[in-house]
Parts: sequence; C-alpha cells; structure tokens
Amino acid sequence: MGKTINVKNLYLAEVTEHGTELVFGKPELVPGLRKATRKPTISKGVQYGDGRLEDIESSKTSYEIAMDHNDIPQKWRAWFEGLSITNGVESGSSGDKAKPFAMGWEIEKAKGVRELIWFIYCKANPIEDTDEQREDNIKISNDTVTITAFEHESIGRYYTKINSKNEEVTEKMLQDFFTQVQTTDTIESRE
Repeated sequence: MGKTINVKNLYLAEVTEHGTELVFGKPELVPGLRKATRKPTISKGVQYGDGRLEDIESSKTSYEIAMDHNDIPQKWRAWFEGLSITNGVESGSSGDKAKPFAMGWEIEKAKGVRELIWFIYCKANPIEDTDEQREDNIKISNDTVTITAFEHESIGRYYTKINSKNEEVTEKMLQDFFTQVQTTDTIESRE
C-alpha cells in the first residue's frame, strides 16, 4: 500500500513591525491543519500591435492561502483578527485590525519527500466557522480562514521553501527549518 500525501505541522509566529523592520516571535506548533491551498494573485499586462497580441506580462502581487483547521486556538484567532481577550472573554468590534504573522507547514509527498514552507508576512480575513448539528451522519466542525501573504519590502520575498528531494537540502536544514521564521537562502536554527 502506498503512502498518502499529507499536510501537517502548522507553525505560526507573531510578527511585529518596527518601522520597516520585522521582528518575528518564536514559532508555535498549532496541531490540526487539515488543508492549505496556496494560489498566487497575478497582475497581467497585454501588449497589442498590428492588430494582434504580441506579448503578455504577468507578475505576482501576493499569495492567497485558504486554510482549513480543526480548531484554531483562541490566542491565534485573536491575533489574526486583532480581537481583545480580557479575563478569558473575547470581544470583537468594528475597530479590530488584523495583525501580521508568519505561517509555515510541512507537506509529506510520495516516496518520503518532505516539502517545508514559510510564508513570511501574512494577514488573515476573519475566520469562518461552520457549526452544525446533524442527526443522521457525524458532522465535524472546522475553522476556515483566508490569508493573504505579502512580499514585505524589508524581506523581498513571499516565502522560503525547501524540498528534501533537492540534494543540497541537508537533514540539519530540515530539522532547523521551523525553529525560526526563515527569511533568507541560509536555513538557520533559532538556538
């Protein structure tokens, strides 16, 4: 029997901005990732000449990430949406502002290949909850969130990704990848 492809090991890290500099909190493992879909947002330009199409230019402007999770912890829900929690009570208002964060996860691919990715500067839309009571079939609720990953000017990239199939990727790089948000071509450990 073949190994199935799996998405797992979601890591989230708070991002605070000091002028144009980003400061990353320590990554936190948030179990329960069910699905992560990443799709580049494209800006297109077309050029016509002599009555025909001569060229098409396209450029990435961001990434849209759709994430399904079993149950995003209250701490992270509040961070995503800029909500207040006082004495264990969460409150939301029209003044809530989404806070930036970094997110990374692992994809187990066929034949033991591992792909690890960090999206470095993200903001989330408010989380969608589906709560439903069913009498005949078991229905499990989950959280769905749409996230936009931006290319921050101080970093100059949307994401950092490694793939264990690449012969330049070492076991140490794989071990160190989620110890901190990786923002360069050199994978380093937080310790």
